[in-house]
Amino acid sequence: MKKNKNISGLFLSYLEDEYTEEDLKQLLNAFDTENPEQELMEQVELELNNKREPDEELRQLADRVEHRLLQSIRKETEQPEPQSGKMKRMWPWLTGAAAALLMVGFVWWNWFAVANPQIVKDNVYGYSNDVLPGGNKATLILSDGKSLQLDKNQTTVRESDGTVIAGKDGLLTYKESTGSEKALMNALMVPKAGSYQLTLPDGSMVWINASSVLRFPTHFEASERRVFLEGEAYFQVARNVKKPFRVQVGKMTVQALGTEFNINSGNDHQIKTTLTEGSVLVSAKGKSVKLIPGQEAVMNSSDQTILVREADIERITAWKDGYFYFKNDRFERIMDEVANWYGLKLHYKGTIPKELYTGSVDRNAKLSEVLEMLKSICKARFEIDRQELTIEFK
Repeated sequence: MKKNKNISGLFLSYLEDEYTEEDLKQLLNAFDTENPEQELMEQVELELNNKREPDEELRQLADRVEHRLLQSIRKETEQPEPQSGKMKRMWPWLTGAAAALLMVGFVWWNWFAVANPQIVKDNVYGYSNDVLPGGNKATLILSDGKSLQLDKNQTTVRESDGTVIAGKDGLLTYKESTGSEKALMNALMVPKAGSYQLTLPDGSMVWINASSVLRFPTHFEASERRVFLEGEAYFQVARNVKKPFRVQVGKMTVQALGTEFNINSGNDHQIKTTLTEGSVLVSAKGKSVKLIPGQEAVMNSSDQTILVREADIERITAWKDGYFYFKNDRFERIMDEVANWYGLKLHYKGTIPKELYTGSVDRNAKLSEVLEMLKSICKARFEIDRQELTIEFK
């Protein structure tokens, strides 16, 4: 990576609208690689993690970052829906290094969303502090780009087409308007250490996991019910044989009539669709497979091949039902899931064992309780420093 000057400083100038053409050129050139988004996110996360607490100046900056991100999403909602057979990127007008500027906005938004979790004293196990679990929190993006922070409190808002949106106790409900206005696109963004439930205009239920985004219309038009997912969500689809329900996940489409299934596109360069009830049709690259309950389709993100196999339903849906359940899992995968729910930054010391582990614990437990469970099945030593967790193997 080329570094002509401090990358964080260049990015701050970009956000402040105080950059020169040379600044922008340096910023884009610095990430002129095959994977600019990943390198830029890693760099900015490093800069952010150097600060233990965001001061007021950084909080104001975070607001500006979020504003720019929401403006970009507003542009997206004004784009026409893709025609049949054509895929659509979340931000189609941005490519390469330029896309990284928007991607990093989500990194900053996500970081500030978990910068101050409920850190409490540990009076039981001797850790320097403890961390309370994640909870109901999300950001709703309306069609005009306005954002609404959601939590357990009651919220009611009306979209410009008359749709009434009501939120309470971690559930957001859409009541479809009776008018004939064209459907508007909304987005629900769930950060680390968050989760949220959504009732779509047709009555379908969606449970959205941490670090996920769902885009959906305020009402479903005549031919289909289509939503767009990044991350992980569990769907309970209201039956309507005349209007198929489709979930677009990158280059893969999952079609259902009335069924329940989980989709996870958050890790391992794979998209996994797991069916618990009914039937679904999973399609990619012109090929389709039909699942029966208890099966999952695993699509390789690089070549879009699909593998069908038996699924461990309890393991896959445990997050929705309120607990961690690990069965023959790699240690890193277990810790990634824990970090996502508690908003942690992980640091490893020593050689991570290759063994596979099995165990379960309530997702409402404090972090210390989860670590004590892990201690019982592996030989790791844990140190908590606010929301950073060091894991040491000897």
